[in-house]
Amino acid sequence: MAVDTRDRVRRRRTTVVAVFAAIAIAAAVVILAVGGRVGASAGLRSGSAADTPVGAAADRGPVELIDSWAGLHQGWVMVYADGRVLRYADAGSTLYGEQTRDLLLERRLSADGLARVRAGDVSAADFGVVLPALMPDDVWADAGFRPYVPSAYAVCAWHGGDGPRGWMNVAGVLDDLPGAMQSILRGTEHQYSGYAFETFQVPDELLGPVACFGVSPQAAAVVVGMSERPSDRYRSEGDLLTFTSRHGEPITLVILPVMPQGQFVIWGG
Repeated sequence: MAVDTRDRVRRRRTTVVAVFAAIAIAAAVVILAVGGRVGASAGLRSGSAADTPVGAAADRGPVELIDSWAGLHQGWVMVYADGRVLRYADAGSTLYGEQTRDLLLERRLSADGLARVRAGDVSAADFGVVLPALMPDDVWADAGFRPYVPSAYAVCAWHGGDGPRGWMNVAGVLDDLPGAMQSILRGTEHQYSGYAFETFQVPDELLGPVACFGVSPQAAAVVVGMSERPSDRYRSEGDLLTFTSRHGEPITLVILPVMPQGQFVIWGG
């Protein structure tokens, strides 16, 4: 089933469910190549072949996920061993429209708060999503929630045309990218997998693992800026990015924020 990329982009919801609804249901994006505006990579670091690739994300290693919760049409919460609490409000995309960058938030627990989670006295579900959580002040080390800034974004390719559907290894499309994109993405290939909450059944093909481009927040902003309809929603929810290849063919890639455990969230709530 063929679906025009531009029409689908206009129809997508402003939650990450749109990314995977477009992939799993419409499944009509054929990844051929990626294009962009020349000169958009200005400001990124440069170096020799022996240096870290221009667009590569910092390798900070995974952080243990110790508890999580998700609610249909509400959102999700993740709690990590380093004390971070990540909270995504699914309803926020409806309430705030295009102002989506602050929907994925983080706040750090105090040592006592983390101990309470580990002991089972407090769970991820207690931290609230749509409504503020009624937690004592001594649970927190930070004064309030702030936007989550990941150390990496996964830029992935999905084949949804004729034949088997599924993630594609981005190495297969790299050489078809125009020069401006290749200079940012070359050498950033990284293996990722999807994280799905137990509340929802997710097709195995969405979980990966898959070889994507793993790019820094700075490089992600440049890549998004090269797309046809740049938006800040990728920061919280992930997004579909539409480009014109160097051969003149319209294509789409998926960009997703990487969580501290090294996975991207597959969310359909």
